Amino acid sequence: MKTWGGFNANMREVLIVDDERDAADTLAALLRLHGFVVHVAYDSNEAIARAIACNPDAFILDLEMAGQDGFNSRSDCERTSKTNAISR
Repeated sequence: MKTWGGFNANMREVLIVDDERDAADTLAALLRLHGFVVHVAYDSNEAIARAIACNPDAFILDLEMAGQDGFNSRSDCERTSKTNAISR
């Protein structure tokens, strides 16, 4: 099975979580060009809500966000969805 940075060919829906909007939006645009369905959250609370609502195949998470850090957000998102974490 073809993989790309931890994604496999069957993973098509991704949640990006980053409080740096430019970084999140740029990565989202790149992934969309490669055929992914992308959801973006800019803070931990929004990430949890989106993980529940869209139940993505994977998420890409900034670990050093303001407020609740990415480590705690990762745990919360993993508990609320089938998501696999890819952290940076």
